[in-house]
Amino acid sequence: MSHRCALLALILFACRLPAADVNIPYEKFTLSNGLTVLVHEDHKAPIVAVNTWYHVGSKNE
Repeated sequence: MSHRCALLALILFACRLPAADVNIPYEKFTLSNGLTVLVHEDHKAPIVAVNTWYHVGSKNE
């Protein structure tokens, strides 16, 4: 039970913190086929991540 109370207190505390202005530098490219590419380099850790998002069709299909 004490873990739940501690978690709830942490969530309530986090909700009261002011939102920080975050500036993440990135490069934006639009390819000839219309695909938009966003690139952000972070050399803190040797990790590569790729996300592909497609916004096609109706959300109700």
